[in-house]
Amino acid sequence: MKIGICDDDISFLKIMTSYIEQYGKENYKRFRIIQFTREDRLVEYIKKDPEIDILFLDVLLYQQNGIDIAKEIRKTNHKVRIVFVSASEKFAVKGYEVNAEGYMLKPFNYLEFAGKMDDLMIRIDTRSAEIFYDNTDKGKILIDVNDLVYIETFERNTKMHTREDTYISCKKMKEHEQILQTYNFCRCHAAYIVNLNYVRSIDGLSLFLKDGTEIPISKSRRSRFMEAFAEYVDSVIRF
Repeated sequence: MKIGICDDDISFLKIMTSYIEQYGKENYKRFRIIQFTREDRLVEYIKKDPEIDILFLDVLLYQQNGIDIAKEIRKTNHKVRIVFVSASEKFAVKGYEVNAEGYMLKPFNYLEFAGKMDDLMIRIDTRSAEIFYDNTDKGKILIDVNDLVYIETFERNTKMHTREDTYISCKKMKEHEQILQTYNFCRCHAAYIVNLNYVRSIDGLSLFLKDGTEIPISKSRRSRFMEAFAEYVDSVIRF
């Protein structure tokens, strides 16, 4: 899930980033945080990549006010959840003109932020993060991609390892790879697909998961895997 923050106050960007990271750790969610200090960069980015799920937008920016920026965003993007942040209450009513999800007064603490995030998580349709498998050793199941740690070949089948259980699937590795291609998974070996969120370290042709599990990396796939992992690690992008 992508979360954007647009504010010309660097210290506030740091606070918001720490809040988002803390919320992610407490709720077992991974967020890609994208920071903007200039409103024109924000608009330019959303035109190229509209898949930002939540946007925390300062009302009083350097060149334009956040309300006008939100109106411009809404011309092409009606999905992003916009939450205004400001030290002033006077623009609060204006938020309804752009279908904003809320208006938070600065300064606010982490508990207030977490409450707003809880509300947003309920509103956002998370079903797209669930994958249905109709033929496993335990019957028909729904797996949350955030809970899927890695997949390996197992005899003539494949074995899916989640945070709490394992499942034997009749699907081939290529099928799993296609299903998971839009998420943070990478095939590091012909026999393994891993969730990058669970990778702790890499040493030569081996990677180690956070629980200590060692998984091989094939020579032919190492370059692509390292690129994918580097992109994942660079989860905070500054514009």
